[in-house]
Amino acid sequence: MSIFEWNNAYETGHSKVDNQHRHLADLLNQLAKAYLHGAPQHSLTHLLGELQQCARQHYRSEQRTTSQQSLLSQQRNRSEYQTFRQHLNKLNHHREQNWDSASPILDELANCLGTHLARQTQLAVTTATPHSAYQAIRLALKQSEEQLNLLINNLPNLLWFSFAAPNDTIYTRHWQQLHQGKPGLIQRHSWIKDIHPDDQAKWQENQRQSKQNQPFQVEYRLKDLQGNYHWLREIRTARLSSLGHLQAFSHYCTEISDEQQNLAALFELAEQNQALINSSRRLMEAQQLTHIGNWEWLASDKTLYWSDQVYALFQLDPANFQPNRHNLARIIHAQDLKMLRQAIHEALFTQQAFDVEHRILRADGSERTVRQCGIIQQDQQGHIQRIAGTIQDITDSKLEEMRLRQAAAIYENTMQGVMITDKAMHIIDINRAFTKITGYVLEEIVGQTAPILHAEQHEPNFYQTIWHSLLTTGHWQGEVWNHRKDGSVFPEWLTLTALYDDAGEVSHYIGLFSDISQIKKSETEMAQLAHYDSLSGLPNRLLFFSRLEHAIQTAKREHQRLAVLFIDLDNFKQINDTHGHNIGDDLLIELASRLKSCLRTNDTVCRLGGDEFTILLENQKVDHAVIDIAQKVVQACSQPFQFNQQQMNISCSVGISMYPRDGQDAEMLVRNADTAMYQAKANGKNCFHFYTKELTQRAILRMQMEKELRLALENQQLYLVLHPKYQLDSGELVGAEILLRWQHPTLGLISPVTFIPLAEETGQIIPIGNWVIQKACQLIRSWLDQELMPGHISLNIAGVQLHRTPINLILRQALQQYQIPADMIHLEVTENFIMHNPETHLKILNELHALGIRLSIDNFGTGSSSLSYLKQLPIQTLKIDQSLIRSLPNSENGAAISLAIISLAKNLKLELIAEGIESDEQRQFLIDAGCQYGQGYFYAKPMLVDEFVRLLQANKSTQSAPGRTG
Repeated sequence: MSIFEWNNAYETGHSKVDNQHRHLADLLNQLAKAYLHGAPQHSLTHLLGELQQCARQHYRSEQRTTSQQSLLSQQRNRSEYQTFRQHLNKLNHHREQNWDSASPILDELANCLGTHLARQTQLAVTTATPHSAYQAIRLALKQSEEQLNLLINNLPNLLWFSFAAPNDTIYTRHWQQLHQGKPGLIQRHSWIKDIHPDDQAKWQENQRQSKQNQPFQVEYRLKDLQGNYHWLREIRTARLSSLGHLQAFSHYCTEISDEQQNLAALFELAEQNQALINSSRRLMEAQQLTHIGNWEWLASDKTLYWSDQVYALFQLDPANFQPNRHNLARIIHAQDLKMLRQAIHEALFTQQAFDVEHRILRADGSERTVRQCGIIQQDQQGHIQRIAGTIQDITDSKLEEMRLRQAAAIYENTMQGVMITDKAMHIIDINRAFTKITGYVLEEIVGQTAPILHAEQHEPNFYQTIWHSLLTTGHWQGEVWNHRKDGSVFPEWLTLTALYDDAGEVSHYIGLFSDISQIKKSETEMAQLAHYDSLSGLPNRLLFFSRLEHAIQTAKREHQRLAVLFIDLDNFKQINDTHGHNIGDDLLIELASRLKSCLRTNDTVCRLGGDEFTILLENQKVDHAVIDIAQKVVQACSQPFQFNQQQMNISCSVGISMYPRDGQDAEMLVRNADTAMYQAKANGKNCFHFYTKELTQRAILRMQMEKELRLALENQQLYLVLHPKYQLDSGELVGAEILLRWQHPTLGLISPVTFIPLAEETGQIIPIGNWVIQKACQLIRSWLDQELMPGHISLNIAGVQLHRTPINLILRQALQQYQIPADMIHLEVTENFIMHNPETHLKILNELHALGIRLSIDNFGTGSSSLSYLKQLPIQTLKIDQSLIRSLPNSENGAAISLAIISLAKNLKLELIAEGIESDEQRQFLIDAGCQYGQGYFYAKPMLVDEFVRLLQANKSTQSAPGRTG
C-alpha cells in the first residue's frame, strides 16, 4: 500500500505542477515500497536521487507558477520546500549510515508533501474563482451547512464525522452535551479515555478495521460527566473520493442501555433457569449414586410425593403405583411397620426429626434395609402442615458394617498375634493376642519398628532375605525367633503381607504370627521318640545310622578315619530269666550311663535294641585311642551291678571296624563290627576284637603290655641307667641324665619308645615317675656320702605328672628326705608340652623354680616355640634334639637350625646341651658354634649305676678337684 494517496483534491489547475506533484508522489511511494521489500542499497540510492532531482525541478516550476501569489504564500512555499529538502538530506544521511531507521523519515516526507499539496489546492481554488461567484458559492454552502447542522443536531442519536485530511473531527450537539455538558469544541478523540476499560480493546480493534476501509459495527460503554456508563452501538461508514481514496468517516451511534439491561436480565434469567436445571440434574445424579430418594407429604391435599429414586429403590413403576398409606403397609416389612410408625409419633410429640432403619420388600421379593430421616412442620396451633424426608438403601453398607464388625471381632479375639505397620515398619496397631503372646501393650510399642522383637538366633542375612521377599513378591512366611517383653525367646510362625495403595505403592505391612513353642516342644518330643531309645535315652538305630553316614561323608572329605564299636552283653538272657525284665531294664539303663562316661563329648553311643549297643568314634588318628576306649567299655561292663541289694555280674564282647579300611558305608561298617564282635565271643567273651587279624593281634599285645606294665613296678622289672653329659671343649664330666629301662622276664628288654607312651596314655607314668624321683634322690645321696660329685642329674618329667600330681610337693619331700641340694636336680620337660598351654604351665614351672630346681626344655627344635613365652619361662637350659645333631655338619638346614638355636640361647643367656653326638665333626661344629655341653655315643653310652659310680671314682682320682657342677 502507498504511503501517499493522490486524489483529485490535490489538483491545482496547473497541469505542469500537477504532473510534478504526481511524479513526486509516485517516486516517494516507489522509494517506500523498495525500502519495505528490502531492495538492494544501490536501488534505494537511485530512487532517492530521482526524488531529490524532481523536488528541485518542482520548486523552480512552482516559483514561476506562484509568482503572482502573495509574498506570504511565496514564503510558505519556500519554507515547505526547505522542510522537504531537510527530510531528503536526512534520508540521504541515513542512506550513507544505515537504511534500517529510514521509516520515520519517509512518513515525515509524506506528511510534508500532503500539507503542501493541500495548501496549493486551496490557493488554486481561490485564484481560479472570481470573487462574486466565490461569495455566492460561500453563501450557498453556508446555508446548506446550517440546514445540515440543524438536521443533524436535532437527531435523537449521536453523530460525528472524522476527516482524513485535514485531521479534523466534527461532533454533533448530542455528542458535545454527553461529553462536556454544553456545546463547544471537543478535541479529536478526547473522549476515548472514557470508554469502559473492558471495551477498549474491542474499540481499538474496530479502529484498525476502519483504516482498512471496511465498514463495521461495534457496541461499547461510554462514561458521561456523572460517571455513569451508557451502552452505545456505533455504525461507522467510510466516505471515498471519485478515485477511491479515503476522505472521511461518518459515525452513527445509538444508545442501547435499556436494550442491554433487558438483554442482561434475560441472560440472568436464563442462567438462573440453567442453574436450576443443573441443580436438579445434580440432585438426581447424587440420589442415584448414593441410593437416596426424597419424599414429601402435604397436609393441605393429603398427597404424598416420591422422587424417581424412591420408585427405583422399591422397584416400582410410577405409572402403576400410587404412594399412599395402604400401599406403604404392603411394601414395608411387617415386623418393622410398627417401629416406623412409633418413630413418627415420637417425632410428632417431641417436635424433633426422626431417623429410623427398617426393612422393605421389593417387587421381585427381595428384602432390603433402608434408612429414613424426616422432619415434621406444624403451624402455631400444632397442626401438621408438611412431613418431608429421605430414604436411603443401606443394605450394602449394613453388610459391610457387619463384615467389619466380624473382622474387628476376629482381629481382637483371634489366638494369633496381629501387627500392623506403616511402610517404614513402624508399628501402628496390635491386637490382644499380640499383647498376650509378647507382653507388650499398644502404648509401649506403637511407633517402634518391628525389629524391636528380633532375637539374636538369626544371622543378619536372614532378615535381608525376608525384606527382599517382601519387596519382590509382597509376601513372606516362615519360622522366626522373637523375644517377649520379659526377654524370653520363643519361636513363632510368621506371615508378612504388603498392602498397596491405588498408585501401586506399599502403604502398610501386616504381620500375623502364632506362638509355636508347644508345637516345637511336641516336635522335639516326637523327634525324641523317633530318634532316641525310650528306655535308655540313647540314640536309636535310626539316629545312629544318620550320624554314621554324615561322619563317613566328613571323613571322606577331610581324609580322616573313624571307628565303629559293636557291643553285645554276655549272658544277658540269664539276667532277664533269673531276676525278671524289670531288673534287666534297670541294668540296661545303668549300662547306658557307664558307656557314655567312657566317651568324649562328640562320640555317639546308641542302643540298637535288646542288649546290643554301638559306638561311633570320629577323627581317630591312631589305633591305640580306639583300643583304650574299647578296653574302657569292657571294664565298664565287667564292673558289678547292684539292684535291690543283689549284686549281678555281666560282661560284654566288643567288635571294632575302621573306616575306610573295613568298609565304605554305614551298613558295611556295622556288619563288619558285628562280625568282629562274634569273633570276640569266640575268643572267650569279655574282650574286644578288630575286624582285621593284624589289628586284633596288636590290640591283644597292647593289652598284655599294659597288664605287664602294671606289674613291672611291683616285680622290680624297672631299673635306671645314666647317660653322662660332658663339657665339649674340655671333655670334663658335668653330670648325667637318668633314663628308665624295662627288663621283662619273657619278652626281654622292652624299648622306652614302646612302653613310655603306653604308660603316659594309661596313667601308669604317675606311680612310675614318683618311683624314679625317689630312686634318683636315693642314688645322689649315696654318691654324696661316698664323696663323689655327679654334677647335675637330669630327670625327664611327663606332662601327665605336671597336670595330675602335685609335682612340687613330691620333689620337696624327696629333697628334704635325702638332704640333697635342689640345684643338683635338672627337670627336663618337652618343648611341645610347654607350648601346648603356656599360661597354665608357667605357674607350675615357677613353683618348681622356687624350690631351687633347674629347668630344661628337652627336644628343643622339634616343636613350635613362641619366643614371647620362652622369655617368660623360668628355664636355664635348652637341649638341642638329637635329630638335628645327627644331620651335622653336612645338612645345611640342620646346621642353620642348630646355629639359630645356639644364637637364641646366647641372647637369652641360657645354657646349651646337645644330645646324640656321635662324631668328632659334630662335636667340633658345636664347639665352633658356641655350644657348651653335650652327650652321646661319642662320649659314652647310657650305663648302669655301678658303671657310673666307677666313672665318678675314676674321674675323682684323675682330677684334683670335682668336676664342674655349675
